Amino acid sequence: MLFKRFKRLKPVKSRIDREKIGQIVKEHSPTMLYIAKKILNQHSLAEDAVSESFERIIHNIDKIEDIYSPQTRAYITIIVRSVSIDMLRKLNKHEANDITIDDLQNIADSSMSVLDELTSAESYEALVRAIDLLPDTLRIPIHLLAFEHLSYTEIAKELDISYDAVKMRISRAKKEIKKFLEERE
Repeated sequence: MLFKRFKRLKPVKSRIDREKIGQIVKEHSPTMLYIAKKILNQHSLAEDAVSESFERIIHNIDKIEDIYSPQTRAYITIIVRSVSIDMLRKLNKHEANDITIDDLQNIADSSMSVLDELTSAESYEALVRAIDLLPDTLRIPIHLLAFEHLSYTEIAKELDISYDAVKMRISRAKKEIKKFLEERE
């Protein structure tokens, strides 16, 4: 069953959040399953990736305001792609073959075509482009947060900097991305 692991989650506190989760499941689960199947090439693994993605979304439900916005679609797509790629890496470790940069690029390219078909690709591409334009000191922490789903504490440990430095860099990165997107419009 697609959502078998939801039993482990803490109960959602408000009725509004429960309704929002239901709407997200109804609106985005077909797209998420499609993206996961493109990456994992197996329906059962894709279902597991979607379930894990929904767990992450539920834990961050307060960050989602409009479930139909391009930003929400991009956010959900990023999550399902990251989870699927992580699962693919774990599977390939058993075969002693790590995923190469070329493999990741092919996955990104194929899921970008899905994004073109199913979501607002233009806003997603603008977001990725804005992140790519950032200097390394800002780009790396925001990448670890957005694409690798690391916490601020984990990012601080990974980059060997303080928690406050991580907060400051991510805040600056968000401001720069916002400025880039506003100038683009």
